[in-house]
Amino acid sequence: MTASLSTVRVAGGLLPADVLDAVMAGGLDGLDGAAYHLGGESPREAAARVWTYLQGAYRRFRDDLAQLPDGDPAVGLTRERWLGLLLDQLGYGRVPAAHAGGLTAGDKQYPVSHLAGQTPVHLLGWGVPLDTRSPGVAGAARAPHSMVQELLNRTDDYLWAVLSNGRLVRLLRDSTTLTGFAYVEFDLEAMFDGDLYAEFTLLYLLCHQSRVEVPEGEPPTSCWLERWRTTAVSQGVRALNLLRAGVETALETLGTGFLQHPANIQLREQVAGGDVRLVDVHGALLRTVYRLLFWSVAEERGALLAETVGSEERHRYDNYFSSRRLRELALTRHGSNHDDLWQGVEFVLTALGSREGEPRLGLPGLGGLFTVTEADVLDGCRLPNTAVLSAMRSLSVVQPKGQPRRRVDFAQLGAEELGSIYESLLELVPRYDRISHAFSLEVLAGNDRKTSGSYYTPTELVELVLDTALDPVLDDVEKRTNTPEERAAALLDLKVCDPAVGSAHFLVAAARRIAMRLATARTGELDPTPTHFSDALHDVVARCLYGVDVNPMAADLAKVSLWLTAMTPGRPLSFLDHHIKVGNALLGTTPALLKEGIPNTAFAVLTGDDKDTVAAWKKANNEDRKHRGQADLFGDAGIVLDTTATRRVVAEVANRLARTETVDDIAWAAQRYHALRDDPDTIRNQLVADAWCAAFLGPKGPDDVPLTDRVLQQIAHATASEEVLAAVRKVAQRHRLFHWHLEFPEIFPEEAGHAGFDAVVGNPPFLSPLRAGAAVSRPRLLAKHAFGGLGGPKADESSYFLLLAARLRSDRGRIGLVLPDSFLAATDSADIRRSVAASHDLALIWRGDGSEFEASVTTIIVVLTRLGDSPTTRRLSGPDFAPLRSASLEWRDGSWAPLIAGHVGGLYVQSRPGAGTLGDLCDITADYRDQYYGLRGAVFDAPETFVPTPGLPYLVTTGLIDPLRMSWGNVATKFDKARYERPVVDLAKLAPPLRTWAEGRLRPKLLVATQGKLPEVAIDEHGEWLPCVPVISVVPREGGPSLRELAALLTSPPIYDFLRATKLGAGLATGALKVSAGDLRQVPAPADLSVLAEAAVALEAAFERREHVQRYVDLMNKAFRLEEQASSSWNEAFHAYLSRRAA
Repeated sequence: MTASLSTVRVAGGLLPADVLDAVMAGGLDGLDGAAYHLGGESPREAAARVWTYLQGAYRRFRDDLAQLPDGDPAVGLTRERWLGLLLDQLGYGRVPAAHAGGLTAGDKQYPVSHLAGQTPVHLLGWGVPLDTRSPGVAGAARAPHSMVQELLNRTDDYLWAVLSNGRLVRLLRDSTTLTGFAYVEFDLEAMFDGDLYAEFTLLYLLCHQSRVEVPEGEPPTSCWLERWRTTAVSQGVRALNLLRAGVETALETLGTGFLQHPANIQLREQVAGGDVRLVDVHGALLRTVYRLLFWSVAEERGALLAETVGSEERHRYDNYFSSRRLRELALTRHGSNHDDLWQGVEFVLTALGSREGEPRLGLPGLGGLFTVTEADVLDGCRLPNTAVLSAMRSLSVVQPKGQPRRRVDFAQLGAEELGSIYESLLELVPRYDRISHAFSLEVLAGNDRKTSGSYYTPTELVELVLDTALDPVLDDVEKRTNTPEERAAALLDLKVCDPAVGSAHFLVAAARRIAMRLATARTGELDPTPTHFSDALHDVVARCLYGVDVNPMAADLAKVSLWLTAMTPGRPLSFLDHHIKVGNALLGTTPALLKEGIPNTAFAVLTGDDKDTVAAWKKANNEDRKHRGQADLFGDAGIVLDTTATRRVVAEVANRLARTETVDDIAWAAQRYHALRDDPDTIRNQLVADAWCAAFLGPKGPDDVPLTDRVLQQIAHATASEEVLAAVRKVAQRHRLFHWHLEFPEIFPEEAGHAGFDAVVGNPPFLSPLRAGAAVSRPRLLAKHAFGGLGGPKADESSYFLLLAARLRSDRGRIGLVLPDSFLAATDSADIRRSVAASHDLALIWRGDGSEFEASVTTIIVVLTRLGDSPTTRRLSGPDFAPLRSASLEWRDGSWAPLIAGHVGGLYVQSRPGAGTLGDLCDITADYRDQYYGLRGAVFDAPETFVPTPGLPYLVTTGLIDPLRMSWGNVATKFDKARYERPVVDLAKLAPPLRTWAEGRLRPKLLVATQGKLPEVAIDEHGEWLPCVPVISVVPREGGPSLRELAALLTSPPIYDFLRATKLGAGLATGALKVSAGDLRQVPAPADLSVLAEAAVALEAAFERREHVQRYVDLMNKAFRLEEQASSSWNEAFHAYLSRRAA
């Protein structure tokens, strides 16, 4: 309904369209006469009465206004003869003037003219613009909109404000929790000149005094306007989250429509013959949906048609070609098999992609997303009206559970919602029925989302990262620049990168922050006007942001997110291809690695390789390296790639776009930049870098092409065979290799050494390609060498992104990443932690509670700076970002888990002088894979009546161990991929050395599981249990604590807290502990061993009756001389186990 209102504008989604529709339809609480203080008169009746009165007042005011000289601001006349009457009729009465100097927020005064209760009202003259300063006019020495907005943002006393110059009325709100500028604007001049009563009714219902009135003793948030907004926003967020299902349906509808249309014979033949792959059709459909969404968003934000477009062209577009018209049709019609609607859509989309646009419709040429490329395999195909309307219906309407259908509020659609859509699309794989020609999407195991570990980052976490990783960088710019011009230039020189960009959520949020500082520098306003902010945002997106993603769909969506964010009327979509790229950010080489040539470590025998071939290639490579420099163009310095051509073109593109940015400029930039792909130097550089990586990644069999150091030099000399080049290209395409110094030469210039990004931020994928399948894969082999040999075989991929970020940041740059909490203590990441800690300070660390993502993973955020910039670490926890108590903890040479010990444990136990460690009290051992595999052939399933003997012991795996309980015979287990109900080892079948080992293990001991929610300890009093690797054995020493006392110690809350604090995140499951024999040896011993005997009795009693649990806890705290209570986590885990045990 509100889509047709021509004099009402909602900027920044301050009030969702649902609110305006509901207000007009009377579908909200608080729309009765009593709520408007009208007695028996309804608000609509009052609006009609007021309209009649104000029409006469407006005509008289305009007559009086005409008598004033040109240039007169007309402040007094506008207030007395027009705005005073308007506000009086809106229930404000005669609004009191603010005291001399205006209103105060903190130590600053704001020259606001009036104050109605708790609502600032700033009234100006007809000749005073709201968005620019008017020197000499009271209340307008600064841009009025910026001044009032800053007032609202700096104090909690006021939430809403009214701003007007008689031509326009704006409702403003505190925007500190919003992104960008947000307000509702009513064009009074057009409304009264055009006799638009219906639109005045909305003004009356929204701007009436009762809407911003705050009940006595209540906070400003209790007013009707805020209540409406809060309810609608929460419902709108839920509705936008449902759009992902609509996108999926629209893709299937469009795909089937294109493939089934009788006229698209060639498309079907191309798909059937393989000339057009199904994945190509899927990609083209995605771009079509992106275009439809962007088109709708641009319209609803009023950013598509420039203000200068004439009424005739605007009318023609609105009534015959607009997305809004199509969406309205979709709600009332199902369509036919004709294809005239799609022809109209193509006409508009083609115009938006062209240089000239379509002047007859007032459409600008935007380029970018709308430019037709070779990837648009559906270009020129026809589509029936039924499919067009069905797809638009899927994109425009959602059905929240238990609620009526809701229209999608496209004005609110941004990077956050696109990220949610992107996350769901990663789960889908396209399918095509060659008989019915139906296109469908299926969710399959091993889809892109699962294998890439890609999950959308909540806004709160993005903002937390940027608070510490970007804001100090912006503050530094302000400190080291002296003039506004210098500051603006320095801000536009900043470079922010997300190496796993996804839907560009981090980059969009970063752009908004930089743009606010840039607009402030340009205008001198702390809260610049929406127009200035929009212009600044457009420039920042075009110049400051960089991103890489291995998924082409993500890179496309990142550009769409950035274009949506920076959409500005009258300006084309920025050229982003040189900043947002497709590639695997971790798989590439560097100038230093190229100089060293291909290392012998590239020739490791992996699954599928031929051992003899690998050995021969390795030998040849070793010989090549020995003779390096002989008759070599590059000499002893090794291969050095010349990126002069690329840097020159990038500089030309940047300079051209910095001066002007028309569609022609962007088309020129695209052509100039993409022509680099055919440049001989660029091709050679790419092949050389790709070949270095292909030595690691390529197959190594008798029929494969050897890629040794000599071959690398041949490629550099341009003397390599086409067979070699084809093999390199195949590997590069498969792995999407990405060489940062070649892709972004302006960031890493050769002559300046390492430059880098000012901020590297993001949420890199967890648990994905580098470790898919085997522990050692080809990509992992390459990454490990490229990053200095760091990382064990199970180091999470995200830890390599941290190393990458450390390599990419500039000297003064900062790093802010979301990582899995396993990084804190995982053994395979230990050397990575030490490497990063040696050259960085940790400015911030935060740990969540596992509820932040749909994936079952608990995450952390780390923000790192150069060494010396952040001597203290800010430590936060949980969804409310609660600060942790201060602590002096060493983290640089080991686990980072102690940094958040206060969050996960409640207690952090440290060894006390003289107390020692558990390793001082007993012998703690774990065995190796040789013992595990040595048991093959000696394990059998025993009958139920089996009784162990010295030669036939029980085999105990970690899954059979529970706290003070062994589940052998009650729970099945696995050994060597086989299932056993009652596994027993026949020692007679073991080799002599292994039998000696086994007999040495058959003694009284504790067996400790390596994974569990609690330390899981079982007591083997008679030495009948043979531990299966990796079970840990604990044998008491003579004169030390007994088995039961040691079991009580290991199960205790203080030890649980210690392990949680030092090994947090190392377990496979969320909240699980993962410990090794070495970890147990470092567990602090209690200061008072004398209470262990009593504690052991209390623990055994606790397993029988829960009231004994607290007695056990108190005794263990006494043993460690701790005054604090045990962590709630231990209590939860222990009582959960008791419940399971009872069941």
